Amino acid sequence: MMRLRRLVIAVGLGACLIGAPAGGAAQVVLKPGVTVRSLEAAVARDSNDTEALYALALGYWSKKRWNDAERMLKQTLAIEPRNARALLALAHLPYARRPKLWDEDVRGQVPPEWQPALILSERYTRLAMQIDPLVDLQIVGAVAPDPNALLQGADPGSIERNAMVGQANFQNARYDQAYAWFNRFARLLGEEVDSSRVPDFVLWFRGLSAAHLNDFPAALRDFRALHARDPEREQTILSVDPVDVTYVLAWLEQYTGALDAAAPLYEEALTHDLGLWMAHVQLAKLHEDRREWNDAIRERRLAVDADPEDASLLLDLGITLYRSGRADQAAPVLLQARSGLPRNFRVSYFEGYVARDLARPDAAREAFQRFLTLVPSRYAGEIAEVRGRLHEIP
Repeated sequence: MMRLRRLVIAVGLGACLIGAPAGGAAQVVLKPGVTVRSLEAAVARDSNDTEALYALALGYWSKKRWNDAERMLKQTLAIEPRNARALLALAHLPYARRPKLWDEDVRGQVPPEWQPALILSERYTRLAMQIDPLVDLQIVGAVAPDPNALLQGADPGSIERNAMVGQANFQNARYDQAYAWFNRFARLLGEEVDSSRVPDFVLWFRGLSAAHLNDFPAALRDFRALHARDPEREQTILSVDPVDVTYVLAWLEQYTGALDAAAPLYEEALTHDLGLWMAHVQLAKLHEDRREWNDAIRERRLAVDADPEDASLLLDLGITLYRSGRADQAAPVLLQARSGLPRNFRVSYFEGYVARDLARPDAAREAFQRFLTLVPSRYAGEIAEVRGRLHEIP
């Protein structure tokens, strides 16, 4: 995703533990009445609840207990590898551990021992944005430099300064202010006369801000305008990767129900980046919505081939096989997924139904009982459902 002066921008993290002090960047703070001990107690009660684990990670973060925060984020991802919020937090944890790392990154003077962490940071940030282009990003504001400090000495009329102002609003989840600012800036640049005068980053952030505000027509206008630009044009620090534009536009089209428009855009993104396996995941969802099961299964298999280490892709494949009426094919896939996701209750849930459909009562009973040992208590409906299924098994 686009980086501006080496300052990563994604989109906001509406976590219950994020607070923004007046006039400054967001910080990770505990809400009144919430303590690390209470968060630990919640995890002790529901050790497989990714919401509880993630909340505890932020609780540790608020106390600068970096090793504990990292441990909880990794536990969250061990259960749910495509948890966009946890990926984004893990991506920015190095900047919390080492506050001067951001400045070192800007100056290209990162110590060798920290360079692997930054490589992972970019990878996790990009993946989080692909999983959910509207993932909340106040965690970035919690570790980013104070915007006021960055603006000192900057030319008040410069594009760079204006970019930082809009960026500060965006990364701190002030989407209405970010949208208003980017919209005003586009007009000042003469958008109504010649839209090419508006840099990519303005359309990118204005479009994402609009989407966060549920103004999807405005978001689509900006991303369609970006997509229409010549992909071979000279890339500058104010440009956005055309593949990212195509992918997010496809996601927005799909999110708003325009499946016919989304599918070819995902295919286009894949022609330029064969490793973009999240495009296969999104295409699979699209085909499932149309009940095009053969196409959905093909995309699920392509996603697994692209990233065989992510067991959640096997879980997706197993679920799609089951829903398409191929329980016999789903069984071995789900078994393989379980070895990679031993704490994910959804694996056992579908294993139970697959075994039931295959007339394997012992296996169904075992899977449903395993589900009940793993499932977080907040899934009361699913718990009651599975208990009912257990009573039906002869």
